[in-house]
Order: sequence, then structure tokens, then C-alpha cells
Amino acid sequence: MKKLIVLFLGGSLLLSSCGKDKKNDSDVPAEEVVAKDNFSVVMNAIYEKDDELSFVYKKNGYWDYDHPTKYAVKGQPNSQMLNIPFPLGEKCDNVQIDVSTNKEQKVLKLTDISILNNGKEIVNGRNMAFIKYFNFGTAFTWDEKNLRYNLLFDQEYPPRIVGSDALEALLAK
Repeated sequence: MKKLIVLFLGGSLLLSSCGKDKKNDSDVPAEEVVAKDNFSVVMNAIYEKDDELSFVYKKNGYWDYDHPTKYAVKGQPNSQMLNIPFPLGEKCDNVQIDVSTNKEQKVLKLTDISILNNGKEIVNGRNMAFIKYFNFGTAFTWDEKNLRYNLLFDQEYPPRIVGSDALEALLAK
């Protein structure tokens, strides 16, 4: 009988001490997780022919032409949503987009250029609102009848869009 009581008390002590260790583990503050910036450019566009876009980012006041982000587009007659991530964890001051390297791409229909950070919209460029955030180079003419841009490769190659001062002000926040 004494052995049974000793075993019972020993088992109780063991179980109560194991439960206490678990409680102490939960009292330890968890490491604080710092979310990195995860920016992306989201474009809705119609590319009739296969093409490649190139994105250059301005960081700390300098354009990083040595490390462009390339993005391939498959040509089709329907609007495509293109989601192009910035270099992971990097905050940028501005963005420059070479919208086409295919000289056979004669027209481009853009309906949206927005910028997201961690999925949250920073720049709402829907319904052509992007025109206040981006400057279009000389390689673009507006086709009012068809609501699209004509690309003029003989004016500027490649056709380029550069973020405006308004875009820089939003990205600086």
C-alpha cells in the first residue's frame, strides 16, 4: 500500500511539474515580427503580341539601371492583370516602366496601373486615374476613338512611362 501511495504522489508531482513548464513557456514573449515592404505594380492592359516589360526602380535618389526587373507578357486580345513585384523587402522612391520591347506592338490599351504594398493599395490607378501618377514619353499618342495608346518606336525606344512627382510623394510616406 505504501508503494502505491508513493507511486501516486510521484506521478502527481511529475504531471504537475510538466504542466507548469508548459505554462512558463507561454509566458515568454514571442519575438516581434517586423513585416518587410512587399511592393508590386499591378497593371491591367491589352497586349496583342508577345512582349517583355522592364521595370527600373529609384532608390535613395538614384535609378538602379543595373538591376531591371523583366516581365514577359503573352499576347492576347483580352485584358490581362499583370502583377510585377518590386525587389523583395525594398522600398523604392519611384518606378520607370518600359512598356514594350516588341516593335511590332503598335497599340497598347492600359486601364489601370496601381501600386500595392503587402496587398494594401498605395496608388489607385483604376479607370485611367494612373495618368496623374505617371508621365508618358514621346513614344505614346492617345487614340481617342479606340481609347488606347499608339506606340511610336521611331520616337523613343523603348516606349517608357516614368512615375511623376505625385507618385514619389505617395511612395515616400
